[in-house]
Amino acid sequence: MKGVIWLDKKVLNNTSNIDKHLLPPIKISSDVVAKFKRKNLKINRGIRLSRIVSETFNLVFDNVRWFVIGDDDIYFVYSGKFSKGFIEALGKIHDECIRRYHYLIYSDERVHACMSELGVPLTKEPRVSSDKVEPIFPKMSRFEALQKLQIPAKLDSAALMQQSICYDKANSWTLSVSWGYVVQIVGGIVSARQMEMPARTFLDWDMKVDEKEFTFNTKSTISEYLLQHPIPEPGCQWKMPNPSWIDRIQVYKTPDPYLWDKAPRRNCCRVMQTKKKRTMVIDVGPCREDENIHV
Repeated sequence: MKGVIWLDKKVLNNTSNIDKHLLPPIKISSDVVAKFKRKNLKINRGIRLSRIVSETFNLVFDNVRWFVIGDDDIYFVYSGKFSKGFIEALGKIHDECIRRYHYLIYSDERVHACMSELGVPLTKEPRVSSDKVEPIFPKMSRFEALQKLQIPAKLDSAALMQQSICYDKANSWTLSVSWGYVVQIVGGIVSARQMEMPARTFLDWDMKVDEKEFTFNTKSTISEYLLQHPIPEPGCQWKMPNPSWIDRIQVYKTPDPYLWDKAPRRNCCRVMQTKKKRTMVIDVGPCREDENIHV
């Protein structure tokens, strides 16, 4: 495997000579501000990032068929995998393509736009580039929250944060269990399709609360992870028991060591009987034969 690390400017390198052979070489991407500014185009970091795709090809690696480009996006990395033939074709139109799509903000948007012009389809990976979020657990730093998340990850990494949806028919509640992370109780019967829509508990990169900024549908919600204090009655006439009387939710789950080898299907959940007061017990596990999510 061959590769390089692209930076905007030189940095102080404290790596010892002994360790240098373990790291890929560092390259400085071309400063394209002067090149594009003459055209009165909107210049931002995204242009420089998107051109790294063709700049990598120009380094002339031998015996390389695929190029994988990754951008560190806050905490996680998103990447694109491109064939040598595509990058060679992209290099011939890249700068002109950037000028045509100067109004786009992000580097991956620009590359996708150029892919469309070349007639190359995009294979989408079902995950989301990270947005600006607070620590995923309340009253913790980001580091502490990630440490806490490692506990369920060691028990069943394949099912970590996987959403299971089920119903408490007796109370007319809809339950969403993101195993190892959060359980949500929604008053009323809500379809599985609507429940799997991501809750808008985060902002986009530009710190906007505009649903049009996302490449996927979102929904607004107010969720509580743990009942710390009594919640005042909302002042409306409930036609069902109020979920706020639940203080604790216990989730039982048996790890499935063969989950990685099965066709993608999320686990099912079931509400279990319990004599404990103000407590709900939920069982999460592989869906049984003919089991589906409906009321």
